Amino acid sequence: MLFVAKAIFTSLLIISVSHAQGMLENYCQQSSDYVKEYNRAHNSGEYFPQPKINSKEQAYLIQACIVSSKAQKIVGFKAGLINESSQEKFHIDEPVLGVFTKGNLKDSNIDIYESNKVSLIEVELAFRLKQKIDDLADLEKDIIELVDAVAPAIEIPLFHFENTSSLISNDIIAANVGANIFILGDFVLVEDVDIDSIEVSLIKNDEVIGRSLDADSINRWESLRWLIKKSYLEGYNLEEGTIYLTGSQINPVVMKRAMYQASYSQMKDITLIVK
Repeated sequence: MLFVAKAIFTSLLIISVSHAQGMLENYCQQSSDYVKEYNRAHNSGEYFPQPKINSKEQAYLIQACIVSSKAQKIVGFKAGLINESSQEKFHIDEPVLGVFTKGNLKDSNIDIYESNKVSLIEVELAFRLKQKIDDLADLEKDIIELVDAVAPAIEIPLFHFENTSSLISNDIIAANVGANIFILGDFVLVEDVDIDSIEVSLIKNDEVIGRSLDADSINRWESLRWLIKKSYLEGYNLEEGTIYLTGSQINPVVMKRAMYQASYSQMKDITLIVK
């Protein structure tokens, strides 16, 4: 009986995902003006558009249209609003998913310049998917079986909204959760580190300006599990090597001209120079 119930649920899920994929092309045609406006704003420094979005589902459709418009390989995903306090602030009961394409991944020696756009620096853990996720049954495995390596990462998200007082979670989702730039350090095998005890700090010009959030604020494994499952349910192909950034390990800081060092207790540091 349990096997039959699981088979029925999986079939319904496949139908649901296929239906969503079928809707996407038509929806992207309808929302092409918004997508063009968003892409122009993201590239030029203008404020992001904030159209009226009626549901979380609609917000994720808009996000998928933005991702599709880039015509680039999807290399990973990110989680935002990962703790209860941020979720309460934006009246949502789960984190939010963002999508990284190839153009978002940069080398650590990239030239980054201080900008009039409000950019943040977040210190992250990046997990690497061990193998392709083909069906829902794969997601029932122990989470540590789904990934093979973890790396230090710096993310520079971009949230450039003019009217932040009226900002809601749907706006954040539609704007692809600020997906902008992320930088990876060296990967290490997950069995060679204790994920739960990794200490993280951010140093700016030799001064520590951020330290690891406590375990009550961020559960690394639970965030990863949610992120993998959500990316699957949104209909994305999850290939071996897909990267997952599970949320900032410190309180995000505004990026200024300086030398930043993301320091990790069990992995190599990453240095970023903002000119």
